[in-house]
Amino acid sequence: MNKIMARKTIENLTKSSLSKVFRRLKKDTKGFSTLLVRDPIDFVDFESNLDEALDSLLSEINKNHYHPQKPCLHPSPKSKGINRPTVVFDVKDALVYRFCIEQIEDVLFKKARQKNIRGGVKITPNRAVSGGDFYEKWFKDWADHLDGIKDSLTTKRYLVNTDIASYFENINILVLKDLVRSDVKEKKGVMNLLFYFLENTRFRIDYEVNTFTGLLQEDIDCSRVLAYYFLHLHDGVMRAFCKEHDAEFYRFVDDMSIAVNSEVIGKKALRCITESLRRLNLVSSIEKTTIFNQKIAKQQLFFAENTKLSEFEKNVLLKLGKGQKVTREVQAIQKYYQKLLRDEKDEYKNWIKILKRFYSLAAYTKSNFLFSDITKHLIDYPILFTGSNTKLSKYLLRTRGEKKFNSVMSGIIKYLYSKENLYSATETSLLELLLTIDPQNYSL
Repeated sequence: MNKIMARKTIENLTKSSLSKVFRRLKKDTKGFSTLLVRDPIDFVDFESNLDEALDSLLSEINKNHYHPQKPCLHPSPKSKGINRPTVVFDVKDALVYRFCIEQIEDVLFKKARQKNIRGGVKITPNRAVSGGDFYEKWFKDWADHLDGIKDSLTTKRYLVNTDIASYFENINILVLKDLVRSDVKEKKGVMNLLFYFLENTRFRIDYEVNTFTGLLQEDIDCSRVLAYYFLHLHDGVMRAFCKEHDAEFYRFVDDMSIAVNSEVIGKKALRCITESLRRLNLVSSIEKTTIFNQKIAKQQLFFAENTKLSEFEKNVLLKLGKGQKVTREVQAIQKYYQKLLRDEKDEYKNWIKILKRFYSLAAYTKSNFLFSDITKHLIDYPILFTGSNTKLSKYLLRTRGEKKFNSVMSGIIKYLYSKENLYSATETSLLELLLTIDPQNYSL
């Protein structure tokens, strides 16, 4: 009878493996203190009774009693009032999701990580993030992505750009399940747990029927791995198109670029993308679809500006490493920032990525040259200041005590009370920032 009732075990699911997942998650999220709308006390309580908590979770799963809690919906900004339905998990559910992804990500990356396909970042290795952790872990991948496109445009005359409309929200979980199961054949138990989790944490507004559409957007990087993998069949279609038409295809998560020799081939590439995505129940964003000639493409992607900023970064790090002052470098960076604004480069689509680099450089050098623009940036680019380890948090923690710091804090508080405060996730991040900075560092 016991043999008949015995349940199948989930591969590699042990107290030890869950403990390792917990430690990695804690390391990645800085002790959970920067997770969206998550009271650190919840996690302190979990960790203070870690052995019992892990035993309890393991028992729930093995006895088939585990059921994930409904995650907390905490929208983060896109732009112009449009938000992204980000969620926050209970710590137990975050561990389950991370465990499942860690068990299969090597297989998924091997399948998806082909030439010019970037934007997927593994969650298991101990990453050595360059630059004192002022750049996010995806930054080098993005820089390599741009370098590849730049090389293509030395010979190709046009660049096609597009991305997928509401990508995460339109990923079909059942299609994803079929794809993953076809590639991960050794861990059936993990697969069952993963898709049980995804199917039972999906938000269903007004008790709607479960359409199994929509991949959760969270702050622990699991869904990003699945989203990166989901398009690998589409990548194959585009590689075949490029081979036939002497073109080159690039993808960074769902941002796609195709370097081509004529505008007509560019239109054919967009038709191919449309038909390929349709097989996955996805559509391109018409608003973000462009065909630029070589000259305009180089301007829109800020090739020259990125090269200049990399030179600044190299010089700053070299001097800081030797304990030398960087006064001249800061003046040059500030002057260059003002020049780009005069040239109206902030009107370009990819300006936010350049702005991120200026915030990183300002944090490196503890410079206050961005202080006067922070309130404007909060309104125009709220995503910069939302989520874990935000640009604003790092910058202000480095520059507290600098001149005009009081006016920055005053501007943040005014923003919180203003009608421009439209995104709950941004509000939470700003409140966490205010709690992090000692009031002795400013007076209002």
